[in-house]
Amino acid sequence: MSIDLNQHHQSQPAGLYVLSFTELWDRFSYYGIQAMLVLYVTKIFLFSDDKAYGLYGAFTALAFATTVIGGILADRLLGFRYSVVVGALLIIIANILLVFGGQQIMYFGLSLMICGIGLFKPNNASFVGLLYSQNDTRREAGFSIFYIGMNAGALLGPIVYGYIALHHGWHLGFALSSVGMMISLSLFFIKGKYFKHLKDDVKFKNRHQYLFYLFLLVTVGLFDVLMQHTYLFGNLLVVIGVITVLSLLLLAARLEKSERHRLSGLCLLSFFCIFFFACSLQTGSSLTLFIERNIDRHIFGIQIPTMMFLSLEPFFIILSAPLVGLLWTWLGRKECNPVASTKVGLGLFLAALSFLVFSNAAHFDKNSHLPLLYIAGGNFILGLGELCIVPAVIAAITELAPRNLRGTMMGILFLALAFSGYLSGFIAKMISDKNVMQHNQADLINYSHAFMQVCYITFAIGLLLFCINPWVKRMLYHKPAASA
Repeated sequence: MSIDLNQHHQSQPAGLYVLSFTELWDRFSYYGIQAMLVLYVTKIFLFSDDKAYGLYGAFTALAFATTVIGGILADRLLGFRYSVVVGALLIIIANILLVFGGQQIMYFGLSLMICGIGLFKPNNASFVGLLYSQNDTRREAGFSIFYIGMNAGALLGPIVYGYIALHHGWHLGFALSSVGMMISLSLFFIKGKYFKHLKDDVKFKNRHQYLFYLFLLVTVGLFDVLMQHTYLFGNLLVVIGVITVLSLLLLAARLEKSERHRLSGLCLLSFFCIFFFACSLQTGSSLTLFIERNIDRHIFGIQIPTMMFLSLEPFFIILSAPLVGLLWTWLGRKECNPVASTKVGLGLFLAALSFLVFSNAAHFDKNSHLPLLYIAGGNFILGLGELCIVPAVIAAITELAPRNLRGTMMGILFLALAFSGYLSGFIAKMISDKNVMQHNQADLINYSHAFMQVCYITFAIGLLLFCINPWVKRMLYHKPAASA
């Protein structure tokens, strides 16, 4: 049976492709910086491994944590449209600042970018959700297309930043990111007709503007301090988590029973996502320094920049996404498509398998090329795990969360990823060895054992989710007793 791809693509709302293109450039900027951050600060500012991992963990965690605030602001005050525009502008300004270099400017630029991501990321995805009606069967396929755009940016960012850093210095990539984001934001305005019909209530009165921008300025200053003193960040993240849980309990008390059940199920999915992404984020920290210091990256006499290895996972995601999408569609026709919680458990098992493969990469000496195959294979498996988890969870949130809490719930998902960022820094420090600079065989064995520990822990967490999966499914798809 043949599939008419043109008909499939035309069936999607036109605004989906505009928002996917905007997402591409946001992810290009974010993943480019994420790819270079550890190498940049260890080579240019001579940070120790632990300090570099701390900065990396704080940046990734804050970039996700602020999405909770961004989601709440969009739901209660700004609306999705205004949040996307302001977030994109902040990302543009941040990249321009980073062009100029200097340690203090770097901290301020990263802080400004975190605020931009917090406003942009959850609300661009939620804006996509507005393109579909409640029971629109195109929704998950649409988010798969959106996710391809996201990963195209994640693929290009490390490649372009890696090439530019090797041949033209570290700062030119920031300029390219700012130009790309300007183009995508211009397209967003030019194609505004695609979004005019969307119900996006904005309660942003003139009297609120000064308070919002004052709050933004204070937040950037706070993040600047946290980026310079990362040891303070763990306590702040715990406080944010506690406040978020209490706020959710208050919100849930006002909901109907079925909505409370669905909200609880979605929060559980977000919780288990923490462990997958704590593994995935190792590609930008411990795995990056492992490749830089212990892997022969010369192929046919050409040295591959270490940053380019961070493009492997998004490359495999883009390559595999159509096939995985067809698999879910086929299973859907057979009425046996796994629910979101099952896909999260499967993703955790795949993450565990990827670290088993990475562990084997550490069994060879530095002059062997075999570890390159293991690094590629591990990233392929990790990419399959991400394809299982992210489109399914985002689609579940936009479909099952109460309408007035979708932006907030998307923010909750990204808050879970903030804990992933913090946990990833902790794991990277666990993997890092004090004598790693000696590049001896003992250090490779230490890497192998540490990667295996990550494998065992992740597998156990995936097994736990499968044990409680029937209960989670009942919560997600709970129906009122009258309609049962």
